[in-house]
Amino acid sequence: MVEYNYRIYPVVLITFLKIAVGFTLELAIPLYYIGIGMNPIYIGLITSASWIVYLFSPLALSKYYLRIGIKRCLLISVSGSFFILFMIQFTLEPLIVFFLFIGEGLFAGFFWPVLITNISIVTARDNVCEDDSQQDKLTRSYNLAWNIGAIFSYLTGTILLLFISDITVIFRLSFIYAIGLVFFAFFIEDPKPEKNDAKTMVAKKKLIEKCDQEKVSFPKYLPYLIIFLNGFLIGALILLYPLKANQLNFVYYSTFLFNFFRMIGQTLTIYKTIGFSIKRLSKLVLISLIVLPLSFLGYGLNINIIIFGILFIIFGIFVSIMYSISFNMVVYQNIIEYTAKYSSFFETSSGLGFFLAPIITGIIAGINVDIAFFFLGIITTFFLIFFFIIRKKISSEKTLVSDNLNRDNIFLE
Repeated sequence: MVEYNYRIYPVVLITFLKIAVGFTLELAIPLYYIGIGMNPIYIGLITSASWIVYLFSPLALSKYYLRIGIKRCLLISVSGSFFILFMIQFTLEPLIVFFLFIGEGLFAGFFWPVLITNISIVTARDNVCEDDSQQDKLTRSYNLAWNIGAIFSYLTGTILLLFISDITVIFRLSFIYAIGLVFFAFFIEDPKPEKNDAKTMVAKKKLIEKCDQEKVSFPKYLPYLIIFLNGFLIGALILLYPLKANQLNFVYYSTFLFNFFRMIGQTLTIYKTIGFSIKRLSKLVLISLIVLPLSFLGYGLNINIIIFGILFIIFGIFVSIMYSISFNMVVYQNIIEYTAKYSSFFETSSGLGFFLAPIITGIIAGINVDIAFFFLGIITTFFLIFFFIIRKKISSEKTLVSDNLNRDNIFLE
């Protein structure tokens, strides 16, 4: 058995802390500005500020990732984020926060794509598939840390706001997370160069020949459309629910509490489905695209706080299936083409969804927040129709990994 000797815990910890920072801020920002009576359109612009740059930073910086080194890229990113969080402790002036978040979008371009690239490299070199428990270890650990970081941040925010009504305490909390993020980034390892001596290659070839892998065909653009919709729906919900909760005079901490429920459903679903075949996931995506429009209808019509909690759980379960299939597709593309570019495409597509969601739904919510929820249901229904038409282009078969080592035998459309 090949020893899975890459040091995983720094990847897990910085993923956890980066998500804790980001998810704490993404709810604190709209809650704070709603509390001071700001127009939803302007709140949408502030919450989308980091995504304005993040649309371009992963692609613009992608050629520097391996040149600079994965560890250095991550240190640059977390140091920049630390400075931004430090500044926010002293001012929440909307224009200043807007430009600080633009800076965060630039530094994020050196974080998430680099981390996914790192996972792809380690997976390609160390996942020789003889042991299934080793095969998905890094991918599962990364996704579990990602989701637990969100759960932890939402739960902590709920508890704090249960006893302290001042939303600015959440910004102090995010700064504490940022300190830990910088600390653990120093323990990240760059993937070691792959050995090419004869003894290693023979041993690896013998293991590879024992190993089955899914051989997949799907339109190259598909994972990016799916992750775009995923980002758009989540980004819209993060803005729209606080607005509706404010109209209904719900308790202040319900935004953090219900997003905690959402992330519980999302975490369990992603952890379960991330190892599914792409073909199987495509069937589950179809079910998700049927359930989600109905949930948005419920968000628009409902006024009962308990039902909102149930709707958040349903949303978390079914939106996460879209993440699982798109993530698996992107890692698959990276591995078989020995490239990092698909990580950048993935993050840019996700960023586009998060960028457009608060702007578009903020404008609609300025008219009526319920109409904004109905709008989400309509666009999800259109995507359901589109996915139903093109899903026949998704096919897979079990094959030996050794058959895929021929670069001319790439099975993507």
